[in-house]
Amino acid sequence: MSEPREVFIEQLMAHITRLTMIPKVQVERAIGPILGLFIAELLSTKWSKRVEMICEEFPLRKVNGILTYQSTNIDWLLYNRSDDQLVFLELKTAYTSFDPVQKDIYLEVVKKSKRAVRHSLSKISRRSGTARWNQRNTKRF
Repeated sequence: MSEPREVFIEQLMAHITRLTMIPKVQVERAIGPILGLFIAELLSTKWSKRVEMICEEFPLRKVNGILTYQSTNIDWLLYNRSDDQLVFLELKTAYTSFDPVQKDIYLEVVKKSKRAVRHSLSKISRRSGTARWNQRNTKRF
């Protein structure tokens, strides 16, 4: 007889696999919380670096030539302490989910410094009422 933990994992994986067969289902929403538990450790091991999770669904301010307070979220924002680098990790589970506009936003932010990312988040968080969250999490990088 299987352990309850093994049965749960088997059932969960079967459920996620079934989801992949349904058009437009965002499988990353099902597996994101699971991966989030291990992603920093996985990257730390793979890269032989000290990687820390900052947060999931990190908001990046959209820049379309006009100042706006709209944002797009990166799946995970991590910090590579070994190299003093921010790591943007976006999970794509289907080739059709690639968004060139989202990619352009990420590339624009990558060109900027950590200071610019903090400043952008500060503006978004003041507008959305999450300034306390911002202060707590941006101290980590």
